[in-house]
Amino acid sequence: PQSWQLSFQLFYESQKTEVKFFCLNSIQDFILHKFLILNNEEKIQFRNLLVNFISNTIIPYPNISAALKNKYIQTLVLLFKVEYLETWKTFFHDFMKPLGKYGPSNIAQEEPEKNYVDFFLRLINVIDELVVAREVSRTPIELAHSTQIKDFMRENCINEIAFSWYKLL
Repeated sequence: PQSWQLSFQLFYESQKTEVKFFCLNSIQDFILHKFLILNNEEKIQFRNLLVNFISNTIIPYPNISAALKNKYIQTLVLLFKVEYLETWKTFFHDFMKPLGKYGPSNIAQEEPEKNYVDFFLRLINVIDELVVAREVSRTPIELAHSTQIKDFMRENCINEIAFSWYKLL
């Protein structure tokens, strides 16, 4: 197995928060330095392993520390920055669907899990901090990439995000 696969395995198997943090650091490093060398099938497997933590852990176990949730979301946002414009254009729609009646569809009437609402609001906050905020110092390349992401968001989903956020709050 590759290093990222071992990191995910240990991340899911360990009960210790410190180990989970170490694994997330390793996964973040992989996203930043090696993710682009993966083939498409491996990228999908990587993404699924990362996203599955939400349904397998965050939603069913409300007592996960806020620090671990935030670290996980930072990792997810790093992957978002790499994948959103190319292969994960449904990112926001994927994460708004479980909001039920607070999501983009007016048809859904079910209440979302409270843990998921907390997760979603944290996710939007971290995207604001790591991608959208102008106060953050960025290289010209990072600034151009963030601008492309923001432009794509404006064209495709910002109204739905704002509407969901408005309904939630």
